[in-house]
Order: sequence, then C-alpha cells, then structure tokens
Amino acid sequence: MTLITLVNQFISGATYGLVLFMVALGLALIFGVMSIVNLAHGSLYMLGAFFGYFIWSALRDMQFSFWWSVLLAGLGVAAAGFILEYLLRPFYRRGHTDQILLPMPLCTSLLTW
Repeated sequence: MTLITLVNQFISGATYGLVLFMVALGLALIFGVMSIVNLAHGSLYMLGAFFGYFIWSALRDMQFSFWWSVLLAGLGVAAAGFILEYLLRPFYRRGHTDQILLPMPLCTSLLTW
C-alpha cells in the first residue's frame, strides 16, 4: 500500500465522518429547538421499502413498473406520514416520554396490518 492510497483513504473516511456528523447535528438541532421527539422516521422508511417492493412485485410485467412502484410507494408513505402527524399532534404538548412511546408501535402496527 502506497502513501497516496493511505492519504486517499484517510480523506475519504474523514469526509464520510463529517457528513454523518452534520446529519446528526442537524437532527439534534431540529429536535432540540422544536422540542419534538419523533422516532418514527425509520419505520416510515421501512414502510416505503415494503410498499415499493409489494407494488413492484404486483406490476413487474408492466412497462415502467419500477417507476410506478417508486411513485405509488412515495404517495403511500406520504399518506401514512400525514396520518401519523395528525395522530401525534396532541402529544407535542406532552413530555418527551409520551412522544417516544407512541410513534414506533403505531408505525409498526401499520406494517402488521
């Protein structure tokens, strides 16, 4: 391994670490300033992947099935996000514990339904 390879790997690792730091810092600022703790984002990503695969497998013989599945899965997750936001709005005035305990079971129950 040459010195140039080591320098390139170090710069790539430091760049990736800084990107992750900026994302974490942004989320910490958003949740800290707005005083809203919503941990359902991972469940919504998982729900979008499930919708996308389900729609793609149903339409795989159709032309542009991938793009239809991306579009319809995005619309489905947006609808689930609006419903989740509507249900969680009364909990924004309560403590952080109530905000943490409700979203995850609610999102995962959408997957088992």
